[in-house]
Amino acid sequence: MIAIFVILGVLGAAALIMLIIKAAAEAEKRRKQRIADMQAFAQSLGLSFHPGQDPDHDEQYTHFEIFQRGFDRAAYNTIFGTITLDNAEVELNAGDFTYKTRERYTTTD
Repeated sequence: MIAIFVILGVLGAAALIMLIIKAAAEAEKRRKQRIADMQAFAQSLGLSFHPGQDPDHDEQYTHFEIFQRGFDRAAYNTIFGTITLDNAEVELNAGDFTYKTRERYTTTD
């Protein structure tokens, strides 16, 4: 009787591991598709696309307080170039930006 529970436990664990692997593979597939879509969008507008981190972002945008918050800041998936709006040439730089903050918890007795 115990052997049945052991077998069921092993099968359940194996199924769970397979589900986790499948979910990770699907997430990676969606990530790659998003990058391909952003690349195609940028190209359709005659712009450039860089999926990696932008190492110059902190230095270029120090005058914006929001880009100086937290730590471990990263800009990535950047679409950049020049577009024409109302007969004016406009420099465009858009993408994803993340940063981390530390949460502080205070307790009182």
